[in-house]
Amino acid sequence: YSSEYGYSNKVLVYDFATAIMTIVKTSGSLVQGTYGHTSVYDIGRRIIYVYGGYQSSSNYQHTDQLYQYDPFAEKWFILQSSGSAQYLHSAAMMNGLMLVFGGNTHNETEFDKQCFASDFLIYDRDCNKWHTLNLDYSM
Repeated sequence: YSSEYGYSNKVLVYDFATAIMTIVKTSGSLVQGTYGHTSVYDIGRRIIYVYGGYQSSSNYQHTDQLYQYDPFAEKWFILQSSGSAQYLHSAAMMNGLMLVFGGNTHNETEFDKQCFASDFLIYDRDCNKWHTLNLDYSM
């Protein structure tokens, strides 16, 4: 997403040596541009995972979609959806697991109506499967 160009499904690569940004011609699955998503780099597999966000489809909804991008093959793949659409969340990659926490799970656009979640999702890259970690906040 860019405030200047809006939603985009393009991959941009910045060359620090030349200070030039280029658009990569990708192949594979068709992906939609998103805003408020997360992306994590899997150093073991040299893959980028892009999860969730607010999608640029005709009705502008948040999504539970997980994409995999191979920067060396310049190819996109669509993976297993989580079943819990969210945006403005956090994510990290650790030992083959993508850990996703929080975010907004509602579609309202007014700030006072936003509901931030305490959801904790785990994506297991080896099984291509999502798990939900139930957190008990009772004291």
